[in-house]
Amino acid sequence: MKVRAAARTHPGRAKPNNEDACAVFIDQQFFLVADGMGGMNGGEVAAAMTVERIPPLVLPHLASGEPLELMGSAMSKVSRDIWQQSATSRSLYGMGSTVVAVHLRDSELFVAHAGDARVYLWRGGELRLLTDDHTLVHALFKQGTITAEQAEVHPWRSQLIRHMGQKKLEFETQAVPVEPGDRVLLCSDGLNKELPDLLIGQLLGAAASPEQAVEVLVEQANERGGRDNITALVVFLEA
Repeated sequence: MKVRAAARTHPGRAKPNNEDACAVFIDQQFFLVADGMGGMNGGEVAAAMTVERIPPLVLPHLASGEPLELMGSAMSKVSRDIWQQSATSRSLYGMGSTVVAVHLRDSELFVAHAGDARVYLWRGGELRLLTDDHTLVHALFKQGTITAEQAEVHPWRSQLIRHMGQKKLEFETQAVPVEPGDRVLLCSDGLNKELPDLLIGQLLGAAASPEQAVEVLVEQANERGGRDNITALVVFLEA
């Protein structure tokens, strides 16, 4: 399949710095989004380490290796690197980052993630969320402890239980069948916290190109509040 992709990251309207990061490797069909967190400039450092250090561990081996194993191994290694650097610097102490990594091979989409950055698959007018948010509140919701309505307003809804920067990272992987005409969105939570899934699907489906898709998604998230950094990375799959 032919692949077209574009990405845009924006600080939003409320925060002076952008702690999101993303990377597009179109030739290898490998894509990354990270959303950093931590005091001082720790979030920016953790997100940058995530998108800069994972690709060299993955890309040289993608042609012959198993994608999910490669991505998971790289995420674990870089997570330990972030943890070690955090432990040696007072200004970076406690830094971390969410991450979602995607690789397209033939008719399969390989996804690895930790945290609440998301991957959506759009097909024929329908939008499907592929990833689970690794937050305490989402875990409580899955256990049936709280309702969806309670989860929306819970004071701990942003508290992560898995993220880059943990000494031993628990990541999640999956392989999803894809076909020509599909569209894939990787995003930080600054996007989906402002835009409901229904609107995300409508905007993604109406876009004429990946470039147009990321522009309108980020613009709409800002217009609806822009309370956090916003990143959108869109991939169009074509015959």
